[in-house]
Amino acid sequence: MAKILVADDEPDLETLIKQKFRQKIREQEYEFVFAGNGKMRLNS
Repeated sequence: MAKILVADDEPDLETLIKQKFRQKIREQEYEFVFAGNGKMRLNS
């Protein structure tokens, strides 16, 4: 499984990515981790 970090301050981006890659997520080919910005992810 590929794990992909998405760091962006656009709130709708998470929904759009989940819709676009729904099949790949369901098949457990991709796993997305979302953060509002790079600092948020680095600090968690």
